[in-house]
Amino acid sequence: MDADGNEVDGVRSTQLRVSLGTYSGWNTRKANFGKPDLCDLTGQYVPFAVHAADRKSDPRPSVEERYGSKAGYMARVREVVEDQVEEGLLLPDDAATILQQEQARDIGLP
Repeated sequence: MDADGNEVDGVRSTQLRVSLGTYSGWNTRKANFGKPDLCDLTGQYVPFAVHAADRKSDPRPSVEERYGSKAGYMARVREVVEDQVEEGLLLPDDAATILQQEQARDIGLP
């Protein structure tokens, strides 16, 4: 796991390399609902706070602290997508689709 709680093994998608939260293939259960067993086959996504002031006790840096702005986020996405094409992990057409999708995504920053 990396500092954000995302797995580091295997092929890491663009969404993991330029993360907006923690993704896992498992989910914890509530104290009175089957704890300590995990919820099998049900993953979870825990988004980062958008601004540092919203983090409260969350040790993970906010989206704003990571990328500064939507333009900063997109610059990082472009860099990662280009790397993935170069590594042979993405086709150019798929890279273009990811760039369009991420440009349309609302990350909470201007």
